[in-house]
Amino acid sequence: INVTMGLPLKHAPLAQDLGTILRMHEQAERTAASGNSYAFHHRTFLAVIESPLFKSVAGQAASQITAQITNSNTVFISPKSAQAWLKSNNFVNDAWLYLFEKPENPLQLIKGLDDVLLAHVAETENLNPIYKQAAFTLHQVHGQLHDLLSPIKNPLEVRTLLRLYQSVLAEQQIDFYGEPLAGLQIMGMLETRTLDFKRVIITSLNEGI
Repeated sequence: INVTMGLPLKHAPLAQDLGTILRMHEQAERTAASGNSYAFHHRTFLAVIESPLFKSVAGQAASQITAQITNSNTVFISPKSAQAWLKSNNFVNDAWLYLFEKPENPLQLIKGLDDVLLAHVAETENLNPIYKQAAFTLHQVHGQLHDLLSPIKNPLEVRTLLRLYQSVLAEQQIDFYGEPLAGLQIMGMLETRTLDFKRVIITSLNEGI
């Protein structure tokens, strides 16, 4: 099978899970800006805990943490409390614990995201090629953001980092590789021009035909 059109990186589950972590910190930053302490809202915190990326590492601990926070009616969770929740459920993963700290600067968050990404790929067996390609492309994005933000001396808000992160992801594609001269070719309408095929299957079309 050869797929000529790539998949937008922003639609990859792995990219969405990492974006959830940034949104958790963005919300905590807004809470601190309103005069309160830096703390995660339970909704954004649980969105991270219940993400497939976290569950793949934490296993049963993810469900236990969700149940404990829900049953205790906890609304806001400080970074120290978040790490305590994790450790109390026998979840000790330095890369993830690092992500639940209050970041000193955006580069710390980018480094934390990349550490979690690389650790996940290294520790997970039998990853499919598309997932690996998404992980590799995300690693490149993190490198680009690091190079872009390193020269900036003025403090950068997490909100700004999140918008920049989403903007970069929107421009990236996960390229698919296959054999263009044999087998099934999955193509867009414009790509089929001047090409001859013995059999064409149109799954959906809005071209006035």
